[in-house]
Amino acid sequence: MREIDAASKHLYDTLTGDTALAALIGDRVYEREAPADATYPFIVFSLYTSSSLKAGGKSGRLLVYPRWLVYAFLDRNDLPAAREVLSAADDALTDSTGTVTLGSETYYVQTVAQDGSPPESGGTVDGNEYCRAGAFYTSPVHSV
Repeated sequence: MREIDAASKHLYDTLTGDTALAALIGDRVYEREAPADATYPFIVFSLYTSSSLKAGGKSGRLLVYPRWLVYAFLDRNDLPAAREVLSAADDALTDSTGTVTLGSETYYVQTVAQDGSPPESGGTVDGNEYCRAGAFYTSPVHSV
C-alpha cells in the first residue's frame, strides 16, 4: 500500500528532522532493523499493524491507519537514558502532520501517540549490554 509507504516516509523525515532528537542520536533512525554495525544510541521504527476504512470508488480506501512500534536503543543498561531518547522522539512525532508525495500521488499524514507501550528491556546479550524503551503511534493517512 502506498499509504503505508507515505506514513513511513513521514515518520522517518519527522524523526531525522527534529533537532532535539538529533542532539541525542544524530541521524541514526532506521526502519525495521538497525544495521549490525550501527552506532548507539538509535531509533528503530517498524509497522506493527494496519487497518483501513474502505469505500467504493477507484482505490477503495478512504483512510489507512498504520500502527507503528518505535524503540530507542542504547548500548548500556540505562533505562532512564533510553526513556530520554524516546521522549525526544515522542515530542517530535506526537501530533506531527505533513504531506508526502510518492510518484504522482500526494498523501496527508498525521501521527498520534497511542495508549500502552511495548515491553521495556535491558540486560546483556552475548556479553554486550543494551537497553530499549518503546511506544506505539498511529499515522492516519489518506490521498489529498
